[in-house]
Amino acid sequence: NNTFSTTIDFEGNSEGFRSIIVLEDSTYILVGGYLKLAISDSSIQPLNQGAIITKIDSTGENLWMKNYYKEEGDYFSALGGSSYKTKDDYIIFGGSYSAYTIGEEGNFLLMKYNLEGDTIWTKRFGDAGYEAGFRCIETSDGNYAMTGIKGFDTDSLPYHYDAYLVKTDTAGQLLFEATYGEEQDDYGLSLFSLPNDELLLSGSSDFYSFNGGKAYHIRQIDQNGE
Repeated sequence: NNTFSTTIDFEGNSEGFRSIIVLEDSTYILVGGYLKLAISDSSIQPLNQGAIITKIDSTGENLWMKNYYKEEGDYFSALGGSSYKTKDDYIIFGGSYSAYTIGEEGNFLLMKYNLEGDTIWTKRFGDAGYEAGFRCIETSDGNYAMTGIKGFDTDSLPYHYDAYLVKTDTAGQLLFEATYGEEQDDYGLSLFSLPNDELLLSGSSDFYSFNGGKAYHIRQIDQNGE
């Protein structure tokens, strides 16, 4: 019986893992985030959020743990399963980073690690507005793509959202970026790689501002983002 149960704690903070990656040697890499806590005898004060990556063996024993944290900002993990092992044995982490304390709103965050948790590169995508990354994948041509939302200022609401998509090469250099949406709010929630370097983007459209509900949307995208 090869089952196990284990608890992973990082310095008494509040952790949550979003992705589990099974390696060929029956070890596991867990990727997620944590809320840093300042704990005293009389209080627990939440601070900023960081990213965390750890490796455990087939019995649940912790082999190593790496964390990424900045005093001026927050790391946000994307939806479950958005970190994965690439065909050439790297780990891609998708999510968002914001530094509100220095006036920066959220951007897409894409990070690449080796299988020891060492950072190969870290890239942010977006502008001075608000972007949040929800899902990233490896594409059929061996590059990377990520979808989520981009917020635009409006006269009546804090933001109007469109689905946002970026595609990069393996060095994290931007190949294209695009937004998709109409008058309603549109969200990019999932990506699927198709042959011929094409993508299938799925998500939801929010019609509440038009006295409606939510609708599912799906869009096929060519290698140029069209």
